[in-house]
Amino acid sequence: MKISRRRLGFASLAAAALPLISACAHRGELRTLELPAKDRELEAQPFGAVDVVLVARPSLKPKLDWWGSTNVTSVRQVELENEVALTMRNLRGELHDVLYWAGLPGRVSLEGRPGTPGRTHVLVIVPMEASKTSSSTHFSTTVELRLIQLSSKHSLWRAQSVVGSGREDGLFAQSVLTQLKALGVSMTPRVQEPARVEGLPAQLGETLAAVQAALGPGALLSAEREGSSLALDAAGALMKFNAQGQLMHLRLKAPATATVRGVAVGDTLSSVRNRLGEPSRTVGELAFGIPVGGPSTVIYKGPAFKLSLDLGRDGITERVRQIRLDAPD
Repeated sequence: MKISRRRLGFASLAAAALPLISACAHRGELRTLELPAKDRELEAQPFGAVDVVLVARPSLKPKLDWWGSTNVTSVRQVELENEVALTMRNLRGELHDVLYWAGLPGRVSLEGRPGTPGRTHVLVIVPMEASKTSSSTHFSTTVELRLIQLSSKHSLWRAQSVVGSGREDGLFAQSVLTQLKALGVSMTPRVQEPARVEGLPAQLGETLAAVQAALGPGALLSAEREGSSLALDAAGALMKFNAQGQLMHLRLKAPATATVRGVAVGDTLSSVRNRLGEPSRTVGELAFGIPVGGPSTVIYKGPAFKLSLDLGRDGITERVRQIRLDAPD
């Protein structure tokens, strides 16, 4: 079922405005709001799959622009809406990382992505207000959250928060996780496995001596400012080690045949999504918040790794051109 702002009753909310938001002492935290009268006596349905859907670009009517002026030009209106869209896209990444590993029985996506089969509820997150004044370089936006029961189209819970980037977005994601659990959404944490490398004796955290011995004399060793690197040109592999001699970065490109989490150089983006699901983040899919085609990089994050897949076009098909695997900072 496609989620739309009109069908979920958010049209009037999303058109509320872009006024300058008031100072908030608890950025990223949730403030519960009163439910509409028609939703207060609603009989709740048991939870199945629960999707989290973020609206990136609602229809907003400006009252104040990000410099605090009431004279809103069309250019500044577009700039502000683009920044809202980028903020929501980054927020989706934070929510994805937290909720995926917690075992959310659904997916986290921007509006327009396919829904989870058998879902019973949708948590919709809509940007309501935005702020970027001449005295502050920090952009922030107020978002409203509603947990919608699809069988009745009524709300079970409603809240508000202020987000922008960095720590407050991480706090927001943790707050959403806590609230969903409190509302009764059952979650089974996913096994936090490392990103295994197959076809190459090089796993994150392994020592330089062990990897070098396994690779043999074909690996070219070079010293760096803070560590060392091993290049296996014939296999399209580059490995970087920290000052303690531990493998921290692996890069694969053609003619590499090794795989990371089952992904190989040359795989299509659709096959990657089928295998790994939706990425934590995408890079290059939007320019100033406006869709410009497919992503240039997709990123999958786990507790012990960051997997970045650089993409290129083969006709109309997007394929993995380079794989980068990094240990956490």
